[in-house]
Amino acid sequence: MLQPEGRLESSARPAFEHRLAEVSLLGTERVLIDLSRVSFIGSAALRAILVTAKRLVATGGRLVIFAPPPVAQIFAVSGLDMVLPVHLSLGHARAALAD
Repeated sequence: MLQPEGRLESSARPAFEHRLAEVSLLGTERVLIDLSRVSFIGSAALRAILVTAKRLVATGGRLVIFAPPPVAQIFAVSGLDMVLPVHLSLGHARAALAD
């Protein structure tokens, strides 16, 4: 499980992308991103999550996101909630990952 904190804007992108790459390249097939401690998520971080999700799906894996309503709304406005599983509760996210 990844649990970034603060603002995921362009200045935080390299470190965030590195953490996502580590998880997805280590053979981890199921990744949960807990965004409950994130106050803002920018387009670069959204792109990094989408790229990671595609990489995992291509190898039979899965990525699930837990996001509180303000952050989940960013996924909805961008339309990414239609291609990425975004859950408003950590329990639902964990259950979706286990399916």
